[in-house]
Amino acid sequence: MTAEARKYHHWVEWSEDDQCFIGYCPDLSRGGMCHNEDPKLAYAELFDLIEWHIQRANELGKQLPEPSVQRA
Repeated sequence: MTAEARKYHHWVEWSEDDQCFIGYCPDLSRGGMCHNEDPKLAYAELFDLIEWHIQRANELGKQLPEPSVQRA
């Protein structure tokens, strides 16, 4: 994951309702970005999607939102 992607708050958590792990990055997408039964695969898919959002915004000349969570 690139340094630009790492500045966005992201996580994976288990969903009892969906019976799978769901990846989130609220600054780039509302709701869950990916679903997987394996947490490592959910993280990998989430990282790919975050990178895709950044790349796509750059291709379209759109400005990305500032990260809402600042890491210490």
